[in-house]
Order: sequence, then C-alpha cells, then structure tokens
Amino acid sequence: MDAVSPPMDTTPDPLEANQRAALRRNRGLATALLLCAAVTFLATTLVHETGFWVLLVRASAEAAVVGALADWFAVTAVFRRPLGLPIPHTAIVPRNKDRIGAALGAFVANNFLTPALITAKLREIDPAGRLSSWLAQPSNAEAAAQRAMLALPTLIGALEDPEIREFAIRAVGEQLRSADLAAVLGKTLAAMTAGEPFDASARNPSTSTTTKSGSIRTTPITISSAVMAVSMKATTGA
Repeated sequence: MDAVSPPMDTTPDPLEANQRAALRRNRGLATALLLCAAVTFLATTLVHETGFWVLLVRASAEAAVVGALADWFAVTAVFRRPLGLPIPHTAIVPRNKDRIGAALGAFVANNFLTPALITAKLREIDPAGRLSSWLAQPSNAEAAAQRAMLALPTLIGALEDPEIREFAIRAVGEQLRSADLAAVLGKTLAAMTAGEPFDASARNPSTSTTTKSGSIRTTPITISSAVMAVSMKATTGA
C-alpha cells in the first residue's frame, strides 16, 4: 500500500504577497501614466490653433509616450519576447543564462576567491585567535560544550542516512590514511607514561616480576616501551 504523502503547505509567504501587491500597484500606476500621456498627446494634436503652451504640452506628452514604450521594450526584451513576437536580440537572459552564469562564476573565482586573497583575509580576521579568546572565557566554553552535547544526538542520527554515512566514511578515511598515526601514538604513550611510577620502573633493571603462582607479570613500562619502539620504527621507516 503506497504511503500517503503529507499535504503540501500552500500558505502564501507574507513577504512575497506584499511584493506582488506592490508590483501590481506600480504596473497599474505606470500604465495609467502612459495612457494619460497618450490622451494628452492626442488631445493637443486635435487643437487647430496651436500656441507656445500647446506645443510645449504636446512635445512633453509625446516624449513621455516614447520614453515609456522604449523603457518597457528594453526591460521586457531582457527577460522574454515582447508581445510574444520573435524579435531578434530579445529574451536575452533565458537564451544565455548558462553562459552568463559561467562568466559570473569565473569573474568571482578569479577576482574574489583566489588563494592569495583568501589567505590575506583570513590572516586579517584571525578566526583561530578570536575563537580561542572566546573559548578562554569559562562561560563561553561551558555554553559551547552544552550546545555540542545537544547537537550530538542529531549528528549521530544523521549518520543513519546512507549518503551522509558514505561521505563521513570517505572523509574520515582519507584523513586517517594521510595522518601519521605512529608518531601521534608514540607521543601520546610518552605523555601517558611520564611520571614518578614509570620513572621508578625505568630505573629498575627488572621489568617483570614473578607472582606467587609462578606466572610472569609484565610492568606497564615494558608494554609502553614496546609500543613506542614499534611506533618509532614505523615513523623512521616511513
């Protein structure tokens, strides 16, 4: 049985509705002014005895009509064919949108997204310094930790999406393959085994003791030393 799709939200956006209303109002006003200019021009043309003022009004009305028609044709020709007629060099944007988009993308990439400009801007902004200064305040660090804990369930739930899981595995896998895990593991174990108990064990030549049952118990320094040796060998070999 097919799942019933939820009903689509057809509630109009108030902002879009206001913009459409303003567009209709402006178009009506422009059309009314055009008709007024056209009627004025026709009325002054029918006057038999023309004087200076009649000629001035006629010329103004004629200029208004010509300018309005020219502006309408120019704006309309950019986006569609005026009156649906196949006039050459019209509907510029629909016919050349791919080329215009590619040109704009190349312009932005070559003038605003170059590595030199991005590096200079990042050094000027210093996001790492600002973030560290912000996190240095206990209240900010606590708020960030709480938000991170609240976001963890959402992030974990997002991994159930196959596409997100595949992306995460691919990204983490590439980072792990390029990371020097041997050196990191060696430094981590060196920091973990630094201290008085391990120093005392290092000064003791015996690294293993025999229990009452006769079994041999290896001290922690022996295990950490072996792992460090393996990691150092892998690092020098790489």
